[in-house]
Amino acid sequence: MKTIKRIADELGITKQRVYRFIRKNHIIEAYHEANADYFSEADESRIKSHFMKNDRIIDAPRSESNDTLIDMLLKQLEVKDAQINRLSEALRAEQMLHAEANRLLIAKNVKPSAADKFRGIFRKKIEEN
Repeated sequence: MKTIKRIADELGITKQRVYRFIRKNHIIEAYHEANADYFSEADESRIKSHFMKNDRIIDAPRSESNDTLIDMLLKQLEVKDAQINRLSEALRAEQMLHAEANRLLIAKNVKPSAADKFRGIFRKKIEEN
């Protein structure tokens, strides 16, 4: 007789999966001792056969499609990296234009508008946090 944990360890799955199968199929423990449920050999073989059958069906397609999935995700990462680089360059250019505009305003001794003051205050609060 074995516990849920021992059955799960032998199958290489979580205790929760075994527990859910037991509850769903109304399998009752043979006896309970020290906060552990023990199941008969018949129940154990029923549980194991369920998971062995399901794992064979599920694992075969996964192993064949893993390479395809990984290749697809790597291509998506390359595209995202390129997008990030383009956006970073655009942001740098925009920051340079903004800095140059501020220098010109200071050189002309033009007072910034209320909106510019608000942006400056807001930026300081963000930098403080």
